Amino acid sequence: MRQAATRITGVVIPWLLGNWRVHVLALAVLVVLVAAPAVWRAAFVSRHSTAPPAQEAAATAPAEEREDKRDQTVEFTPALARPVTGPVLRGFGPYYSPTYRDYRWHGGLDLAAAPGDAVRAAAPGKVTAVERDPFWGVVVRCTIAPDWTLEYRGLGTAGVGPGQEVGAGALLGTVGPAPPAEAELSPHLHLVLLHNGAPVDPRSYLGP
Repeated sequence: MRQAATRITGVVIPWLLGNWRVHVLALAVLVVLVAAPAVWRAAFVSRHSTAPPAQEAAATAPAEEREDKRDQTVEFTPALARPVTGPVLRGFGPYYSPTYRDYRWHGGLDLAAAPGDAVRAAAPGKVTAVERDPFWGVVVRCTIAPDWTLEYRGLGTAGVGPGQEVGAGALLGTVGPAPPAEAELSPHLHLVLLHNGAPVDPRSYLGP
């Protein structure tokens, strides 16, 4: 027995320590023993999960949809009622001015009206300015949406003030004589629609 132990100690153990294949095998066994519990737990939990993937996706969908809705911006499209009842005298675009004897750009819409006729708000909004202009007479300016403004030019009197909220059809004032800037025309309302400060054709958004 003592001789066998001596042989194992003197021969087998040095052989094991010096054989690289034994080292690799021992390392592999150690890795398997360490990793096996984690792999088993992952497989067991996924197999016995109480929330299937479809339900988990459904649970997270409402929050994602809310995020998408917050990122979306609603584009505003003006819908304008007629501020006066008369027909169009001059449209939006280039024209020849007999007053100045040259071609000019007409940045609004001229609607026929008699002096003293009521001028009503073409859309709900907030009055931002009431001014008396030497070329346009009394001008009432209203913001109807972010980046959208209406200007009513050629008034004789104004019945609203800055900061006042007005609804569609609210009385803004009355038509005055033909403004000096367009003296060649009969009395009328000069309606201007601005988007981000640039004039656009009001007729594209004006009702019958």
